[in-house]
Amino acid sequence: MASQQTTEATAASNGRSPDAAGVEAWIVATCLGFTALLIGWIIAALLAKGGLVGIDQMMVGSYPHPGPAESATPGRLESIARDVTGLGSNTILTLLTLVATILLGRYGRPGAAAFLVTTAISGFVLNSLAKMLFERPRPELSSVTVAAETSSFPSSHAMLSAVVFLALAVVIAREMSNRPAAIVVIVTAITATVLVGLTRVYLGIHWPSDVLTGWVLGSAWVLLAMRLTQTPRPPVDRHAR
Repeated sequence: MASQQTTEATAASNGRSPDAAGVEAWIVATCLGFTALLIGWIIAALLAKGGLVGIDQMMVGSYPHPGPAESATPGRLESIARDVTGLGSNTILTLLTLVATILLGRYGRPGAAAFLVTTAISGFVLNSLAKMLFERPRPELSSVTVAAETSSFPSSHAMLSAVVFLALAVVIAREMSNRPAAIVVIVTAITATVLVGLTRVYLGIHWPSDVLTGWVLGSAWVLLAMRLTQTPRPPVDRHAR
């Protein structure tokens, strides 16, 4: 008990939540997990006929996709996938970032607000540059019920949802002194990121390697932002003095 109180007192004296030290570890683990998946996919591609293109095509072509005749009345699973994939749209992510930034500023967290908005904007710029650099065509089986105007690699939904959801989770978790609750916040952000990416593959809008790369770049970008800014620290609670 005394040891725990000492840890909390030390954290408070540094202006940090007692659970702040574990937040970066979660982001590191997430980035490593996504990286391991991508490396595994690349290894499988090296062993598969046709390489990366071949294994991507095999994966996307291994299940039925909605055709023009089905587009007006999509099935239940496709409707759910479209709803989930919308969480990673530029509109939703921009609104989340704006609302969260305003609230953080309103409640005296300018550092956290700056961290969130700069990470999101720089992530968007990085994604746009990568798309212009590679200009990979999208799968021909793309769902006609979902608009897809830009190039395929890397998936902007996968990458930017990772950037915004994880950065937002970092900011929220660092404000919490309840470790289980902070973990729930981070796990929820990771889960939402994974679901958005999976729906991009399910709907045939992206190749699996597009999504895997997006996850890696997005999580790595948040981790880099944390390292460069030392992670936004909430101010010391004046009432605790």
